[in-house]
Amino acid sequence: MSGNGHETARAPAPIDRVRELPHDDASERGRLGAILIDDAALSAATEAGVTAADFYDPARRAVYEQMLALETARVPIDTVTLVHGLERSGALAAIGGVAGLASMADGDVIPSHAHGYAAKLRALGRVRGVMRTCRAILARGYVAHEDPDAFVADAVREFFDATKEARAKPYVHVALALDEAYAQIEQASNQPEHVAGIATGLRGLDRYLGGFQKSDLVIVAGRPGSGKTSLAIQIAADAAARHGSRVLIFSLEMSRVALAHRLLSRASGIEGSRLRHGIAKAEGTAPWNDLHGAIAKLRDLPIWMSDDAAITAPQIQAKARRLAGEHGGVDLVVVDYLQLMAADRRAETRALAVAESTRALKALAKEMGAPVVALSQLSRAVEQRGPDARPRLSDLRESGSIEQDADVVIFLHAEHGHEDAGAAGYPVEAIVAKHRNGRTGVAGVHFSPHLTRFENLVPVGDLEDET
Repeated sequence: MSGNGHETARAPAPIDRVRELPHDDASERGRLGAILIDDAALSAATEAGVTAADFYDPARRAVYEQMLALETARVPIDTVTLVHGLERSGALAAIGGVAGLASMADGDVIPSHAHGYAAKLRALGRVRGVMRTCRAILARGYVAHEDPDAFVADAVREFFDATKEARAKPYVHVALALDEAYAQIEQASNQPEHVAGIATGLRGLDRYLGGFQKSDLVIVAGRPGSGKTSLAIQIAADAAARHGSRVLIFSLEMSRVALAHRLLSRASGIEGSRLRHGIAKAEGTAPWNDLHGAIAKLRDLPIWMSDDAAITAPQIQAKARRLAGEHGGVDLVVVDYLQLMAADRRAETRALAVAESTRALKALAKEMGAPVVALSQLSRAVEQRGPDARPRLSDLRESGSIEQDADVVIFLHAEHGHEDAGAAGYPVEAIVAKHRNGRTGVAGVHFSPHLTRFENLVPVGDLEDET
């Protein structure tokens, strides 16, 4: 009890002290014994992902570490070399000397069961890792936190990392890679627009990109009002409607209601300003019928939104993981926009903060196996070159890390004076300025800002080298 009569919260004791963690002595002895019988079993164990941490018994763990050291030094692994190595490292006495080493691999060891021993070790090692992670999170939860949101985000990330099986991918013969490449080519060839990834719906862009590809970080940049958000929302909605793609949108600038207005405007054909200000009664029932029809089409689409204005990269990762776990995966992530992401920790400069964000988004794309589309501002350098200057990669705000981490960079560019085009809209150049796995070029599209809608134009042509 504390002095005020309230019970003082105490952090729980380390979980290893509360009760013994799950482990299997027979598997640990069997794994070591199999290696002593045939040291080639160590390579098999390493490839299967077995680490020293998977051994619960500290003595057996030290022996396995010594086996790894001998293999690295290309020294045969047997009782003699193990004793010498453990003696030099000072670990021999700790494991009970030569007798202790011999006892670790006694019993009936069946070399052909080595794979089973490894699998059991890995499974129980993961269980203990999850238990220790949960205990550590619980212990930190008893301590006062200045930033509870950061604690929750860290806890989700740590738990996800603990539950994710770290299994090294095996090497494969070139034939398998060729078969996978052929299957992707065949899939793209069977699509009407020859698109293997998530189609943009704009023929010119898809001609260069083949859609947004899995694990790609795609940057869409442009001046304010150039249609970046409209393009991203349109691609997301079309992917969800046409292919059932599971889409997660992070809107750091607009509320979810504002995003819904844009979706409804495009789907209903009703100008966004009329939706925001209200539909006049004198217009009759037709606009309402259009609006109800749009809502009916959109409401069941697999689209989720987060409009947290101060979200960090780890929080985006945590939300994406949670959604993927609940719905079997995520097919497309949209972040609007990059420079508004809050830094996870204090970065020395804004450029370093953006660099952390872009690295995290690229890592998320690889982890989810899905494209991540991040919108970006341009620096003022493009304005200084004149009102009609085309953007360049160097014009990306805090450009170094963005250009380096992005697989695709698309600039939206309209000629000066397009603001006077009115409801008819105006032509826009979608400039593919970087494409890690294909051609760059310029695609012509038509933008109707009142309906937040992009439409096809004939592609302009290959992008000329600016050097």
